[in-house]
This record gives sequence, C-alpha cells and structure tokens, in this order.
Amino acid sequence: MMFSPASVSFKQKSLYNLYKNRSYECSVDMMGNALIQPMMYFNIRNVPMFSGPYMITKVTHSIGEGEFDTSFEGVRQPFYSL
Repeated sequence: MMFSPASVSFKQKSLYNLYKNRSYECSVDMMGNALIQPMMYFNIRNVPMFSGPYMITKVTHSIGEGEFDTSFEGVRQPFYSL
C-alpha cells in the first residue's frame, strides 16, 4: 500500500510546555547580602523557559579587603495553574 503526499498529515507538538514545567538549577553571584539564607526563595522573570520561583539550596559569603560577595544556588520549584 502506497501513501501519496496529499494523504499524509503531520502533527506538530511544541516541546516548550514540557520544558517549561521541568526543574532547573540556577547560580547567582551578587554584591554581598548577609540576609540571604538557604530555604529562601527568589523569582526569575522575563526569561521565558526559566522564569519562576527558585528555592535557595546553597549560600556562600566571601569577605575580603574592601569587598563582600554572596553566591547562591537555587532549584526551580514547580507550580501548577489552578
């Protein structure tokens, strides 16, 4: 049995919705802030696939001569639309 090109149809599925709901890790280096602690949340906006709430899992503060830096890592938390 042969199929002609006119009888074949393709179904397109965007992977954006799949990737949008996955969990991602993010690391941030910033000017020092001693109030940043693990289990706090930060929000990424205006980055289409990676935007959303992230929970901080690791924090490192570094103090040197004339400088204070904070680095932290976070994991994206899934959220569901109601």
